[in-house]
Amino acid sequence: MKNRISFILGKKIFVFFFSLIYLNLIACTGVKSNQASEASNITKENSISGSYVSGNDSPLQKDIDKAKKEGKTVFLVVTEKNISATKALDIAKQANKLQKKSVVLQMNRDDVANKSLVDKYGLAGAPVPIVLVIATNGVAIGGLMENQLTAEALINLIPSPKQTEVYLALNDKKPVIIVVSKKSFIDKKSVLEKCNEAISKLKTKPVLIEVDMDDKNEAGFLKQLQVDILSTKTITFVSNVKGEITGTYISTPDVNNITKAAMLVKQSGGCCPGGSGKGCGK
Repeated sequence: MKNRISFILGKKIFVFFFSLIYLNLIACTGVKSNQASEASNITKENSISGSYVSGNDSPLQKDIDKAKKEGKTVFLVVTEKNISATKALDIAKQANKLQKKSVVLQMNRDDVANKSLVDKYGLAGAPVPIVLVIATNGVAIGGLMENQLTAEALINLIPSPKQTEVYLALNDKKPVIIVVSKKSFIDKKSVLEKCNEAISKLKTKPVLIEVDMDDKNEAGFLKQLQVDILSTKTITFVSNVKGEITGTYISTPDVNNITKAAMLVKQSGGCCPGGSGKGCGK
């Protein structure tokens, strides 16, 4: 992958790409994206550093919680003492004008009062200024450094409602089962039954997310998944906790295949860029 910039965030190495946060999930479908986001670290895990650390003692947390309650995306401009964030702040404000249901917040990571948020989002070693995008469910989706910033790039980071559910599941380290269908599909009921049966057999319960092919709000997400919206059969994607797609099934899937895919941990080879099957999982 080109144009990637890696840096240490706390105890993890994060890489910001022009793609989705769950890079492996999308890469395995053969999709290339111009969206910016973050993927993880040394072992190709996809998670958000520090997401399990409380940030409640930071005054800014109240503003983030307020935005979450109001269903707004947060553009968090992060800087530190003696480093200007004027350009980053201006671009974040431009994005705010384009995305009405959003709010711009600024954080000085040197401020002791913000330490909990710095830990929560793993920003201790991030190059600043940087603009972090926090989805409407409070999950940090990704961020852009100043030389990557445009209002359009920030807008492109904002996930669809169903993408937000995927991010939250991966952030909680749960497998994900994405069922893409239409209300009119006769196989939809049996597919959901098999998926729920598979979930009942697993100790780590996967999150089942249904996506309607006719939902215009999910058009971008469906395109990234390379779903043929003219299809007449339900499509099921299974992702492990690392965000790697480990199974794709047309129409009614086998329960055992779903459970195996949900728990599958790929070896160091991982998924090949561009969705190539060569070497994936080897």
